[in-house]
Amino acid sequence: MADRRSGSPQSIRDLISRLKERPDIRLGIRLAASVDAVEAVLPEVLGADLAGRCRIGSIIGTVVTIECRSSAAAQRVQFSVPGLLKRVRLLLDNEDVSEFRVIVDMEGWSDLA
Repeated sequence: MADRRSGSPQSIRDLISRLKERPDIRLGIRLAASVDAVEAVLPEVLGADLAGRCRIGSIIGTVVTIECRSSAAAQRVQFSVPGLLKRVRLLLDNEDVSEFRVIVDMEGWSDLA
């Protein structure tokens, strides 16, 4: 962006510092980091087979909902929640994820998965 009074461009550092001050931008970046961390940890903790039967449903506040294709997969994931939470917290270094909720949701899955 250009400074309208002088016509000179602003430095990138000034722009970044202004963006860092905006709470909506910070929240969006933290939410994206949380999604990335959970997606990275799922196959690591659950194994590739079980992680393939699960997906992130939503993140509301600090609560992550994991949707599973079957009740058997959901039960196995439920037993792994403490390990998931521990591993995600190590990646994020903060309290962006405080709880996992596991539900069974068979809607919207492709037949290939």
